[in-house]
Amino acid sequence: MGLSGAVPLGTLGLLTALQLLSLRSNDLSGPLPTDLLRLPALAGLHRHRNAFSGALPVALAALTALQVLDLSFNAFDCAVPVVLANLTRLVTLDLSNNLLSGRVPVLGLPALRFLNLSNNRLDGTVPASLSASPTPPSTATSSRTRLRLRRHRLLSLRLLALLRLPR
Repeated sequence: MGLSGAVPLGTLGLLTALQLLSLRSNDLSGPLPTDLLRLPALAGLHRHRNAFSGALPVALAALTALQVLDLSFNAFDCAVPVVLANLTRLVTLDLSNNLLSGRVPVLGLPALRFLNLSNNRLDGTVPASLSASPTPPSTATSSRTRLRLRRHRLLSLRLLALLRLPR
């Protein structure tokens, strides 16, 4: 660990050409800085293993170039924001090991290949768009999709359809 405390406002938003921001495995705390949401070229955001808390900002939807969003191992305590569906280039979404609650929303992310929502407080059913496999496992060699939903009160899990990997 090196960095600690809150990220000062008015610092990250100045880096408008930034494509990758990794502040993982520190002791950063507080809410996700809002000026971070003014980075139009940001493709990768790694802020896992910190102490960020509060709600995930709805303005995350403005980061349309984002391909990797890893906010795992923090203390975010909200529902999974439906506006994440605007992140159509997202390949990896890891919100595991937080305090997220409520139902898993229908996100419909066409590029998504890895989704980890494990170890939160989610409940309800898994959306059909996540539990149905459009490609049979034997022909899914070019695109691997993993979905991890552990330690929740979720109903209707179809485990074989949730994990689509070539044999």
